[in-house]
Amino acid sequence: MSDGSTRVCPPPEEREAIVQRVHAVGHLGLRRTLALLQVLEVVSRFSAPAEVVTDRGGEFQGAFEQLLQQCFVDHRCTSAGHPQADGLAERMVQVVKAAIRMHCMESSSSDKWDEHLPWLAVAYRCSPQASTRYSPYELMFGVPPVVPPALRERMAEPLWPVGANTAEVYAIALQERALLLRKMVPAAAANPAP
Repeated sequence: MSDGSTRVCPPPEEREAIVQRVHAVGHLGLRRTLALLQVLEVVSRFSAPAEVVTDRGGEFQGAFEQLLQQCFVDHRCTSAGHPQADGLAERMVQVVKAAIRMHCMESSSSDKWDEHLPWLAVAYRCSPQASTRYSPYELMFGVPPVVPPALRERMAEPLWPVGANTAEVYAIALQERALLLRKMVPAAAANPAP
């Protein structure tokens, strides 16, 4: 990350207050406390998943496995040494990596790539997918995403361009939308409401 950190955490002043509140319930240890807070954030926002698909990495065993069992979440593991078994996720990882590489080359700065991630996420979540014709946002929340009027027509097109067959082409489309959103969202937010 641009500040040299390797994890995404709340700022120190907020983290201390959060950890103290959770520790008041019962001492869990710092790592477990932060993990619990992350799980609570996901569950409170999106509800509990019916199943979780992971690879066989050690981080998905032990306490994580126990948490899934306690929450009655079906944990499915892909075949060891066979990342193709989780093809959609692996393909998306390649697309995001390609989009980040493009951003770093275009901005001539590779130390602030993490600041571009939220814009890539918004571009992806608000763009209809060719397979469903709906955006991930619309599938999750049941309503179309609100985007600046100047981008509405562009964002209504499926993200995967017709005839595209590589992650690189997909990444270009994703990067273009992220840059448009980065430019237009602050301008739209500055407009007064009627």
